[in-house]
Amino acid sequence: MNINANFKIFWLFILVTLIIFARTFNAFVYPILHCEDGWHLLAYYLEHDDLREVWRFYNGYLSLLPNIAGYFASFASPSITPYFMAMYASSSVLSHTRYFT
Repeated sequence: MNINANFKIFWLFILVTLIIFARTFNAFVYPILHCEDGWHLLAYYLEHDDLREVWRFYNGYLSLLPNIAGYFASFASPSITPYFMAMYASSSVLSHTRYFT
C-alpha cells in the first residue's frame, strides 16, 4: 500500500473510534463486568488462586482462554479489572475477525 492509502485507513480508524466512543461513552469511562460470565470468573479466581484452576469446567465446557484472563485479572486492582476484561474481549473479537474473515 502506498502512504496515501495508509493515511486514509488511519483516519478511518480514528473516525470509527470516535463514533464508537461517542455512542458508548460510559462503557469506555466506567466499564463494568456485566456481560456474559466475566463477573463469575473474576469472583471464582479471587477465591481460588491456584493456576491449575484454569482447567476447570464451567457450565459444562472448558473455556481455557476466558479462565486464563479471569485468573490474571484477579491479580489486578479492582478499579482496573473491568478494563483488563474488556481488553481481553476486544482482542479476542479482533483476532477472530482478523483470521476468520
